[in-house]
Amino acid sequence: MMTNPHDQLLAALAGSPALLAVAKATLIALVGLGAARLARRSRASVRHLILALTFAALMVLPAAALVPGATIEAPVATPGAAPAARSAAPESRADRSPDRMAAAAPARSPQPRSAAWSRPTLAASLTAAWAAVSALLLASLALSLSRLRRVRRSAAPWPRGRARLDALAAGAGIDGRRLDLVLHRTDEGPCTWGVIRHAIVLPRDAAGWSDEVLDRTLVHELEHIRRADWLVHVAARVVCCAYWFHPLVWMAWRRLRLAGERACDDAVLRSADDIDYAQQLLALAGQRAGARRRPVLAMAGRSDLAERIAAVLERGQLRGRAGARAVTAACAGAAVLVMALGPLKVAGAAVCHMPRLVHSRAAQAARHDPPRQDATCQPARQGATGHDSAGQGAACQGSTPVAAAPQAAAPQAAAPRDPARAAALGGALLEAARRGDLAAVDALLDAGADANATVPGDGSPLIVASCEGRAEVVRRLLDRGASPGLAVRGDGNPLIVAARDGRLDIVALLLDRGASIDQIVPDDENALIQASAAGQLKVVELLVRRGADVNARAWAALSSGKPPRGEWRTPLGQARRGGHTAVIDLLRGAGARE
Repeated sequence: MMTNPHDQLLAALAGSPALLAVAKATLIALVGLGAARLARRSRASVRHLILALTFAALMVLPAAALVPGATIEAPVATPGAAPAARSAAPESRADRSPDRMAAAAPARSPQPRSAAWSRPTLAASLTAAWAAVSALLLASLALSLSRLRRVRRSAAPWPRGRARLDALAAGAGIDGRRLDLVLHRTDEGPCTWGVIRHAIVLPRDAAGWSDEVLDRTLVHELEHIRRADWLVHVAARVVCCAYWFHPLVWMAWRRLRLAGERACDDAVLRSADDIDYAQQLLALAGQRAGARRRPVLAMAGRSDLAERIAAVLERGQLRGRAGARAVTAACAGAAVLVMALGPLKVAGAAVCHMPRLVHSRAAQAARHDPPRQDATCQPARQGATGHDSAGQGAACQGSTPVAAAPQAAAPQAAAPRDPARAAALGGALLEAARRGDLAAVDALLDAGADANATVPGDGSPLIVASCEGRAEVVRRLLDRGASPGLAVRGDGNPLIVAARDGRLDIVALLLDRGASIDQIVPDDENALIQASAAGQLKVVELLVRRGADVNARAWAALSSGKPPRGEWRTPLGQARRGGHTAVIDLLRGAGARE
């Protein structure tokens, strides 16, 4: 029996060519992601090149496996190779006689010939499942590509934009005769696709754009065409269809798309202001909020928007095209990796394991004695309070690990002086908080985004995170200086929106961090009134237990005429209006009155 994990792994790879192929793909994906990570301070075009070559290596890996190459021998124990343990008494010659040995041999019952194929093996079932899912994903991709032809046929030419496109294409060294610029009646675009003849699709409201906005959009799309990004990304999606089960491949796909967009953003910033471009990305992302995902290169989607805007506004970021040295080094590295891994084979070599006889009484006793408890696992001495000294008790066997104390909150970055830059960072931070993207939240705060930025119609990042139930983002924003009591008229405050939507954990967190339980925001009442109106029984119970005023009154304006019309609202009145009987009984029991 093999006890060495290395030998066990080699034996498994020798017995399964599919597992060996997955192991090679995993190593290639790890190397590609690691190289892109190491190049995070480099140009986005360099990271895109590394990730594109990673997908190219995954695509040619099956063909490279057919090339003759080195073979690693794996120790594989063969059935029946290990002899039985010998007894203490020597075996006599009579015991070794052919008749005696034949009689001792176990009788084998004949197996029907159909037993071998009556039930599919596990490997065959997994292969069939992989092929079925891959076929479905490829069919979905093909269907999406066919939809693009219908979008192209239903779009209308745009003469004014065509004149601008021809001028910009000539400057970029692209043949304008291979380009089609069209307006679509829906909110498609800005996006591009095509291999030989490319289509650039803009939304119908592009006819009202200024020349500056139109130029930035066309430069971005022309850079996609110059780099052949659409062909690269569609090929990468085909690889994802084959490796649909592999999380590292999908991670590389997401980073490939982000690096491609950032490389085209860098091309725009060669001739455009970063703040104006960031605001344009925010506006376009809002317009495309409900757009269907397509295998095209869209200029501004909501996915990874915060990271793109943070990169656009980062003044020290390297930009531009990948240099000849970077291209040569990346291509050479990918080729070496494929040729080293692709032809590699693992073959099994039979190994016979002889069982060892134990003759020592001490060794026999050691097998039956229970292991001694290690000195490092002795319970820590408790002090007068009864708690573990220095929290070391969690390291002992059978004890419950004690969570480490949270790290000190990072200092809030200084607020940027440029109002336009601050607005762009604030909008991106709000969008990252809405999606619950903790990494983007940290990146934007480190870039100087104000944790207390407000956006009309959306509130603040903390309000949005509380409304969406993003507890980790709420905690991070509070740690980074967000005010739990910041209110925006028409959007409430964090406690009000969390109470209204039944976010019990966030309500408790905000109260623990100092949120005012009875704070009234004009047109939004307060937390208890909103929770009572929504019938959030558990939230109402928590607020009452924490000391909320069950008889709070807030004026709600119903019209802005002269004199203004409105009404006074209370928790009990709102609960009665909504017919929430359980909330009514709870409030009355706490002393609420009409």
